[in-house]
Amino acid sequence: ASDAGGGPATAVNRPSIGVLPFLNLSDDRENEYFADGLAEEILNLLVRVREVDVASRTSSFFFKGKDVDIKAVADQLGVTNVLEGSVRRQGNKIRVTAQLIRADSGFHVWSNTYDRELEDIFGIQDDIARQIVNALELAISSESDEALNHVPTDSLDAYQYYLQGRDYLRGEYTEEQLMSAQLLFEKATAIDGNFAEAYAGLCDSLLAMYARKRSTSFFEQAERACHRGLTLDAKASDVHAALGNLYRFSGQADKAVMELERAIALNQRNVEAYFGLADTYKMQNDGERAEQTYQKAIDIQPGYWRGHLEMGIFLYYAGRLSEAIASYSKAVSLAPDNATGHLNLGSAYFLIGDFANAASAWRRSIELAPSTSAYMNVGSSYYFLGLFD
Repeated sequence: ASDAGGGPATAVNRPSIGVLPFLNLSDDRENEYFADGLAEEILNLLVRVREVDVASRTSSFFFKGKDVDIKAVADQLGVTNVLEGSVRRQGNKIRVTAQLIRADSGFHVWSNTYDRELEDIFGIQDDIARQIVNALELAISSESDEALNHVPTDSLDAYQYYLQGRDYLRGEYTEEQLMSAQLLFEKATAIDGNFAEAYAGLCDSLLAMYARKRSTSFFEQAERACHRGLTLDAKASDVHAALGNLYRFSGQADKAVMELERAIALNQRNVEAYFGLADTYKMQNDGERAEQTYQKAIDIQPGYWRGHLEMGIFLYYAGRLSEAIASYSKAVSLAPDNATGHLNLGSAYFLIGDFANAASAWRRSIELAPSTSAYMNVGSSYYFLGLFD
């Protein structure tokens, strides 16, 4: 078993990269899923190259639609290079523009424009990933070189169903979105029964449904989908992480630790796997290892708001309220539009008797996402402040 509380997860001075969502320049706004999907699949190819560190999908996609400069993005992702691009799709023709930028100087290390047929999408992804490897002057192993040849499916129809399904799993999703994602992944696997990534997507959507419903049926379906994905691609870090979280939700802590450690061994920057592993240690009442593992995720990507939020939750329930306030404050400074962060920050202030700051944090939460609990909490703060009206 790996020691999640040990030294740094990545080597010093290793090249690192964040892949931003590609801009959709198509006339049809429905092609947004295609642009996002292309960026995500390039990211997934690069994750397979062991000689480069890649920022997680979740943290990279936080910047979608935000007007921020490359250096600020790189600082938050903890990377030295950033890939950005755009996609224009018209019928069966696509134009993809990609550029690799060095964060400290703003220098364009590499850029290219591809005018191709839609059927050549996998060739474009492979070429961009290889050009990045060349631009970073990486000496890669034969295993990494082979990984860059990875073609997920021979079916363009299955691939487009998969990309649409993935689109439903980005950001905050509803039960309706999860069901739509599940249906699209099932369509993809029906066309190509060897499409590992589609089974991984099915695993993720069913895991999210199980987390909501705690239904035996969803657990069994999710477990089957995860295992099928791993049968087809045993090196899929995200699938091991999803399976680990499935076991955690169902109370099977030992199995959860095994799968989450495997996910981290395959991708040492998989911060989502670290969060799952830390939550599992917390479930086992191993507070010391849980805190070390949350901290490891923060060390890997110090600018990712979720790490600070998760640490804040841990510290809050440990009764270390001043430290929790510091973590929550960092989370909301990195993600000012995160209502949960403000809600949690208000709760920590309230418990130390700072009712003015509690009310301020909760009012901000209401502005972002009105909720019964936030209104109740603000009312309680006003009561203790003597603002009875």
